[in-house]
Amino acid sequence: MILNQTTVRDLAALTDDLGVLSVYVTTDPREAGTTRPAWGLRIAHELAALRERVAADGYRDHKSTVLSRLDALKPEIDRLVDASEPGLGRALFATIGRDELRTLTLQMPLGDLAVIEPTAYVRPLVAATTAGAPAGVAAVSRAGVRLVDQRFGLARDVETIAFDLDTDDWRRKQGPRADNPGLGQRSASQRDGFDRRVDENTLRFLASLGPRIDRRAEELEWEMLVVTGDPRLVEAVVAGLPQNGHREIVRLSQVVETLPAPRLAEAVAPEMESVRLTQARDFAVAVRDVALAGGPGTVGLGDTLGALQQGRVAHLLLDEAMEWAGSRAPDGRLSPRGEVPPGAAAAELIPESRLGERMIELALGESAQVTMLEEPAAEPIAGHDGVAALLRW
Repeated sequence: MILNQTTVRDLAALTDDLGVLSVYVTTDPREAGTTRPAWGLRIAHELAALRERVAADGYRDHKSTVLSRLDALKPEIDRLVDASEPGLGRALFATIGRDELRTLTLQMPLGDLAVIEPTAYVRPLVAATTAGAPAGVAAVSRAGVRLVDQRFGLARDVETIAFDLDTDDWRRKQGPRADNPGLGQRSASQRDGFDRRVDENTLRFLASLGPRIDRRAEELEWEMLVVTGDPRLVEAVVAGLPQNGHREIVRLSQVVETLPAPRLAEAVAPEMESVRLTQARDFAVAVRDVALAGGPGTVGLGDTLGALQQGRVAHLLLDEAMEWAGSRAPDGRLSPRGEVPPGAAAAELIPESRLGERMIELALGESAQVTMLEEPAAEPIAGHDGVAALLRW
């Protein structure tokens, strides 16, 4: 299973009357050769605690069914934590009441967790889609442009566009005949002129690649494009790209076109991360300001929950470091802890300890975008429960 927005929405819609088991594990390459890696012990502890909760009070009449399903899933869970299997971050989702199983691996950490919820638990995946969103690198040189796709911790070459200059005519003119050394001065002038023409043709060629690079960026859903190399060559490529603000274009002067794709991505990663955080913070500021000005936005847990339950949210922002708790009324309405929805009684409210996950489910169910904000991008909404939203109306 490949991670993208559609995958996350499909998983958020995965439900079962008896619940869905979600298991997340993050491996450590330094322990790849060990027989009992630490991450396996962490997941074993998570599953043992889950079994205790089920046996104690979690499922009453369905307790035996849930425990039997966990037993049946042991080979799949063993495979999930196997040190010989690929993937830094791994996830498993299995329905309890029927035989449905989905797995996913990434080259990004996903934490360590085992829970049974009414639906698949997707918050770690939402965080991964924010931090590891698809981006492209255009490594520019006089030989052409090399395009590298970077997403969720993996980098791969996708295309190399070569500049092929036919120099046959110049080869016939590049020096004086051996029997006529007096032509040396004219030859030097020819070489200078040729070099200028090559330079001009190179810059024109690079500028002409804009539409082609943009089409590939659209195809691969790049949210950011880093153009890196000699500054003059970089400017030529950027000049040919559509200047419509559709994606962030970052200029770097690093010359990395000869590096393998993983090392190339590693070289530009700090700048990409800095730009990503700046973009996210700017967006959080904009949403907050729109909301506080009375426009189509909300800040704070209560107002945002209300908008989510009305299907009005276009883009939900959550502080990745925060947890929220609340209650669920008998009719399904969610409210912050301590608040009672109109028409409900406090005594009949059911505690909801994972309100963040419920907000994500509501947003994805209405095809809204969800962004998990890291520090310092989350700072603009820190004083508003770490929650904000841009509204459809």
